[in-house]
Amino acid sequence: MTTTSNHTETGSVSPAAEGQNVTAAIADIVRRSEKAREELTKIAPALDINEDPKAGIQIAWQAEIHRLSLPVEYGGLSDGSFTFALEPLMECLINICAGESSVGQMILTQALHIRILFPNSGLSKGALKQVAASFMEGDTRLVGSAAQPGIKEPVTATPVEGGIVINGVKQFNTQSEGRGWAEVACVLILEDGTKKPMAALVPLDAPGVIQHHDWDNMGQRGTGSQTITYKNVFVPDGWHHQLDLAALGPVLGIGMLYHAVLIQGIGEGAYDAMLDYARTLNRPSVSAFTSARDDVFMQRLIGVNRGNLWAARALLLETARKAEHATPETDMMQLSARAMAAKAASVRAALQVCDQMFDVCGSRATANKYHLDRFWRNARTFACHDSTDAKDAIVGAIELTGQMPMTLLPRL
Repeated sequence: MTTTSNHTETGSVSPAAEGQNVTAAIADIVRRSEKAREELTKIAPALDINEDPKAGIQIAWQAEIHRLSLPVEYGGLSDGSFTFALEPLMECLINICAGESSVGQMILTQALHIRILFPNSGLSKGALKQVAASFMEGDTRLVGSAAQPGIKEPVTATPVEGGIVINGVKQFNTQSEGRGWAEVACVLILEDGTKKPMAALVPLDAPGVIQHHDWDNMGQRGTGSQTITYKNVFVPDGWHHQLDLAALGPVLGIGMLYHAVLIQGIGEGAYDAMLDYARTLNRPSVSAFTSARDDVFMQRLIGVNRGNLWAARALLLETARKAEHATPETDMMQLSARAMAAKAASVRAALQVCDQMFDVCGSRATANKYHLDRFWRNARTFACHDSTDAKDAIVGAIELTGQMPMTLLPRL
């Protein structure tokens, strides 16, 4: 995307002009995401049926949301900080998730992991340049390969000449059905038995990467969140790095906003579909009313759900704004609590509208031709991703004790 530059008399771009150009570019990307939301809404039922997200990913890529996360030196707009333009990024992601939530989950996963990788992850400059160039070209997937619930043994890495070799199994590898890389969390085991947390960037088509194609859930069907086995996968030096678990604290907290935008987007998409259906068919819920427009029962349900979604969105974006403008004096524990509360609020708002949309629209709306059940299936599936009760408990513990309850934090 090209922006207009304001030049000084010497021909160089002034700092103020550079700031104006970045601000204008960010605003343009937000507008593009709004357009993408409209386009994705039109094809969402078909994507849910055929489970092939490529068309949707192309629409989202054209919005250039990836440029909000890539540093300037790699073709993006970011200054390289984890929270750069976080509020507009959250707006963009809500729009994509509202349009089609499988595509949205894939785009937000990419945005989060780009910010983790660039520019200070410890990967070589050459590796980062190759990855960034691939993102700028189009349909490239970046998989956060970290989950392994129910799997007792972690993925391990052993040092060899010129790199490491990794072995093990990871579950829920969102957007792994395509070209790109998996960022694999693993434990490096040295000859003396010392263990170090590591991450390795592995091509999805590398020898030893075994994709199981076993994602068969009722919702988020297009995410390809399959199981992957890594069997003697060689990762050369420059493509792996040690993890700083202490530095991951803010990522885990603020990272809840990335979960919140997905469920928030699903709720907003469901609300839009509900309102469009009610306006189009204009049938009342009971014969006492002449139309949907004067049906007070429908008006109440619509009003309650609109208010809940507005409130959840406001908390989400306000928290993103606070994180974006955080200073060394900012209480990051309180900010993490707000992010968890935002995610919980979006879960409740989305699940309610996805359920009550059928109270508004009536039994005819359950016909397969409308395909409205996808919203409930998608919301219910992702709401199970991590415990809302745990988020509430963490927020409550922080409020009561001023301490983060470590027993409730996710296990790495």
